[in-house]
Amino acid sequence: MKILHIVELDSTIGGIATVLAEQLEFEKDVLKIQSEIYNTKSKVLPVKNECYIHKDDFYFEELIKEKKYDFVIFHSLYIFKYIKLSRILYKNKINYYIKPHGGFSKIVQKANFFKKKIANFIYFNKFIREASGIIYLKEDEKNASYFYKLNKNIFYQSNGIKINEKIELNKSKKIILFYLGRYDLKYKGLKELFNCFIDNQHMLEKIPIDIEIYGCGNLKSEKKIKNYQKKLRSTNIKVKGKILGEAKEAVLKKASIMILPSKSEGMPMGVLEALSYGVPCILTKETNMLNELIIEKCGWECNHSNIYEIILKAIKEYDKDRLGYIDRAQNLANRYNWKEEYILNEYRFLYTKLKEGRKNVKKIKKRL
Repeated sequence: MKILHIVELDSTIGGIATVLAEQLEFEKDVLKIQSEIYNTKSKVLPVKNECYIHKDDFYFEELIKEKKYDFVIFHSLYIFKYIKLSRILYKNKINYYIKPHGGFSKIVQKANFFKKKIANFIYFNKFIREASGIIYLKEDEKNASYFYKLNKNIFYQSNGIKINEKIELNKSKKIILFYLGRYDLKYKGLKELFNCFIDNQHMLEKIPIDIEIYGCGNLKSEKKIKNYQKKLRSTNIKVKGKILGEAKEAVLKKASIMILPSKSEGMPMGVLEALSYGVPCILTKETNMLNELIIEKCGWECNHSNIYEIILKAIKEYDKDRLGYIDRAQNLANRYNWKEEYILNEYRFLYTKLKEGRKNVKKIKKRL
């Protein structure tokens, strides 16, 4: 089986870049699938690997004729190059699927609403409608989809995670609550999170807790974060910036609780990573993983009006059952370990169905 993943990446850091790198390794070594990635930003490659194709779009048709892929998966949505590439695939009778990674959500549509409405009408509605199917990460992502009615040929594919089985945790006696992710005030709920800390900082000082905020963003976001930081007088609330590699691992090893008050997600890798280090999470329902955490008793639900109250609740409950929360969090993460049967069976079943293609579909009108 030959699969081409099409994506636009301008960084080696981030959820899609991370999960695709691990996913291709899994597909190649375990599933024995010839999977490759075509990055529409041809000068940027996530990693140096023979699976990543470095070619200009001019040669795309030549590439697919040479490789003879069984099907193609587009990752994310609002990338105009996808329209051109999808037409080439259509011309060559190659099925393509779309994996939106949270990009179909109604919340995402509200940003630049009129621009997106025009772009949808001219380009993206047709791109979605004529796909052989949509691949959602979770059922909750499908339920929140703005485009659900455009294409009801639906599949599910979870993110997997590479788990370090030799992790030696070094949990702090003092509870450490942390945020780790992009500085995206629009979608990550950071505006509400900072306002919660600013409004309640005098009360939080009286609690034996350290609050740490890690992340990075564009210049505009970084400037806004610095403005929030200036309003924080409490010594136990610290904005620490970007963190990677061993430094991030050290934080996860000692951390107690993660908070992610996002307004839109697909299936956040940061949550899976935190769980693998025995860190339960405070999440909004929009993260699309909340239900699993609640069922497995390793998480708490918050919304943007009760963050402070849920933090207090989580601290109290975690402190009473620290080892229980650590064990339950790691058990849930292990379900998504690339080595586990759950992921193995899900991917094998999905790719068998995708190779079959979309059946009994009315003939698509000739493209203009």
